[in-house]
Parts: sequence; C-alpha cells; structure tokens
Amino acid sequence: MPSSMLASSPRSARPPSRLSVVLSKSVLAPLSPTRLRRRGSLVPGKTAASAPARSSVWDEKVSLDPLARLEPLAVPLAPALVDPWATDDCDREFAQLLDRRGVAENLRPRLQALDRQVKLKLIANDERAAAQAADYTRRYEASQASVAPPRSRHGRMASMSSLSLRSGGPRASTPPARLVIPEEFLEVLRAGADLERVNELRRALRNEPLSWTVDFLVKGGVDVLVERTLGVVRIEWRDEADDRLLHALLLCFKALGTSTIGLNYITAVSPGLFSTLLALLFSDKQPAMFGTRHLIVHMVYLHLRSAPRDRREDRARLVLAYLEDPTPPADKRLPDFIEVSHTPRPYKKWYSEWSHVVRDVFWVFMQNTNRIRVVRQAPDFAFECEREPVRTGALAGCVELDALEYLATHVDLMNVLLASLPTALQRNDLRQRFKDSGFERLVTRYLRASGTHYTRNLQLALETLVSLGHHDGWDVDNMAHGLRRMDPAGPRKGYARAPSAPPGPGPRSIRFVLPELDFGLSSVLADRTERE
Repeated sequence: MPSSMLASSPRSARPPSRLSVVLSKSVLAPLSPTRLRRRGSLVPGKTAASAPARSSVWDEKVSLDPLARLEPLAVPLAPALVDPWATDDCDREFAQLLDRRGVAENLRPRLQALDRQVKLKLIANDERAAAQAADYTRRYEASQASVAPPRSRHGRMASMSSLSLRSGGPRASTPPARLVIPEEFLEVLRAGADLERVNELRRALRNEPLSWTVDFLVKGGVDVLVERTLGVVRIEWRDEADDRLLHALLLCFKALGTSTIGLNYITAVSPGLFSTLLALLFSDKQPAMFGTRHLIVHMVYLHLRSAPRDRREDRARLVLAYLEDPTPPADKRLPDFIEVSHTPRPYKKWYSEWSHVVRDVFWVFMQNTNRIRVVRQAPDFAFECEREPVRTGALAGCVELDALEYLATHVDLMNVLLASLPTALQRNDLRQRFKDSGFERLVTRYLRASGTHYTRNLQLALETLVSLGHHDGWDVDNMAHGLRRMDPAGPRKGYARAPSAPPGPGPRSIRFVLPELDFGLSSVLADRTERE
C-alpha cells in the first residue's frame, strides 16, 4: 500500500488486517449475492446487472493484500450448534445416555458437569452409533438367512467371521473383517480365539453401549470367557504368547466389571474362577508380568467391594479361605509336641508373594524417613476410597510402577477383607493372624519406605490400613513411624559416657564353699550317746 494513502487515512479508517479480511470473506461469503450468483442461485428480485458494485477504495485496499486475492475454500461451514432442547431435556437425554453406556456412579457427577454443547455432541454420536449397529445387525441376520456358509477342504462349515457381509462372499486374501455383534465374538471364542480377536472383544465391552454387553452376557459370553481362561491356566508349559492371551482375557473381565450386571455375572462364576486364579498366583507357574498378576488381585478386590452390605462377611470368609494355606496331609504334619511350640502362619503363601515383589524391586523401598498419616476413618471408608489414576508418559510401563501398583492392590484387598467383618473384635483377630504371618513386619520395614515419585497409591492404601487399625484400637505405631531404635550397647562418639558400675570383688576374694552333706546321722548319734 502506498505510504501517502496510509498517511492520509485516519486511525479509525485503517484497513482491516489479513486475518480479519480472510475470516470475513470465508464467513460472509455464503450469504453474499456474488457467491450466490457464482453458485448459480441469484437473490430473488435482483439480477447480475442490478447487483451493487463494490467500493473502489475497498477493492483497492483488498487487491493490494496478496492474501485477499486468494479465493476461500468452497467448503460450506457448519452452522452454529443451536440447542434444540431446554436444559432439563438435555440433562435427561444425557442421563439416559449414561445409563445406556453403563457409566459408573462415581464418574457421573464429572460427566454431568460438562458443557451443554459437548453433551449434545455426545448424544448425537450415540444415536448415530446405535443406528449403525442396528443396520449391521439387520444385514448380519439377512446374510445368515440367505447366504449358505461355504464348505472347507475338510468338509467343515466355514465360520461367518470369514464371510464379507458387504460382498456376500468369502475373503481369501484380505484380512478378517472386524467383528461387531456378540454372536460373532461368541462363535470365534468357542472356536479358539487368538489374541487379536480377544483384544477386539475387550474394546467392544468397554466402548459399546450397555445393551451390547447385556446381549453378550445373556447369550453365554461369561461362560465362554471362563472356559477360555481356565484352558490357558491349565496349560502345563505356558510361553509368552499364552501369557499375553491370559492378560487379554483378564482385561475382558475387567471391562465387564465396569457395569453392575457384569459384576453380577462375574459373581455367579467366582467360586471356580477365583480359586483357580489365586492358586495360579501362588504357584511356581504364576505369570511373569506384574500387570497380569495385578488384574487377578483386582478382580477379587472388585468382587468384594461391590458386595451388598449383608453379603460382605460371607464373601470375605470365602476369599480368606482361598488365600489361606492349605492344610497339609496327615503324613506330612509335624509331631504334636513340635507343632505346639510353633506359631501358626495361616497366610504364609500370600506373604511370600508380597516379599517376592519387594525382593525383585528392592531399590524402590529406600525412603526410611517416610511416615504414614493416621486419620480418623470408619471401616466403610475402605469401600469408598478413590485412588490416583495410573501415570502415563515416561514412567508408563516401567517395572517399578507396575510393582507398586500391584502391591497397592494387595493392600486394598487386605483393607476390604478387614472392613467386611462386622465387629472390631473379629477385625483385630484377623489382624493378629496377619501379624503372625509377617505382614506387619513387611509393612514396617519396606512398604512404608516406598518412593512416592512413581505413584502414591501404595502410600494411600497403607494410610487406610493404619487408620482403620487405629480406629479399632490396634497398635499401629510401628507401621506408621517405623521401628524404634534400641539404645546401643557401647558409647557413641559425641555422647556422654554412662557412669561405670562400682568395682566388685576380685577373683582372689572369691571363696568356694563345699556343700554340707546331711545323712540324718546326727539324731542317731545323739540317741546312742544318751543311752550310754
């Protein structure tokens, strides 16, 4: 632009900036007569000749800017999202969306505090996904009724997962299609699913609506998952691929645990499932990864935490029976006079699992100055406490973080077991059994000294453990503050020497006195003397 024009123009008449020109052209272009004529639709009552001409000054100012000469993209802008409902209608529809998705109760207040525009978009996306799922279900049912499954070389019927529902024929060179509806997953799981299919099922159980999960469970999905899980556990020599498959199957159970109906189905199969998984956890064939072991303990923890108040004690007693050491057979028992002198350790194998984790990552437990807070907490707090989310980023997947999260879940399980008992006397009796097994010594020396730069969940779990014990009158001073140091036997540098004891008799002053033997002869001699 010429400098003379800039000098003669007042400040109020300064031409718009590049960004304002481009935005004004892109926003107002769909409404301008020039753009309407270019698209072939004129403004009613006006022709191309009668269209008003632009100002020469404006044309000169815009033409001098190279960005103004660029034509805006011919992409129609989305209109501003206008809320078609009132506030009550939007909240009601969003609450129904949360019910369909099976969102947990502790997450609903955060989601209900979202902006209304975000809620409307979530509702629209949910309706679109429901329509697509219904369309896919209709096409799947139609394909089952009209298309006969081809036969393989061995004469067996090919599964529907190898069919292309869009083309109606088998897929030879392309990868298998993505499974969508529960029937496909059940068919593939019964035939022996691989890791990829199990991961697809886990994503579906977490992301699909609650009605999808209900349909999967009603058609026997949890029984198929239990059968596949127990089949992997019973393998004599498992490799890394088997451990990854077991991890994916346990993630499917964790996804089912996000809904109430899923927890109910897991409770129905818990006796056989939990006993087998905990026996695997305490055996020599346990999974190598801390994450897989964490999922096993987390399933048991969710099973106890979701129990109704009148069923807590029964479930806790059953889980304690799984955690307790089995009674040795009669031929391997110690003699009675030796067994009486031994202190019983009923949860020795559970304690060994804790100590093995501490041994594997011993460098984490070096903060000896840590102190655990003692706060006033009722036993029900163990069922309501929240934990920090698992960190992501540089520490994600490191062995220290996995080990501390695994130990934190064990401590949470212990807290729930203690809080499930109705009276303080029963809880203290269980604490005494835990102390005899060695848990209190392990917490005092190692777990209390865990570093907090990885995660604080272990410290929070220990805080709940100590606070609940203090509520019931249990001595928690050692667990909270560490062992008290005993006074040293000898003097230390910088300390005053203790006064010495008065000198005692030397070795020459000691006299040895022989014992006197009395055979009762003095009375006999006295009688004889009298007779004489």
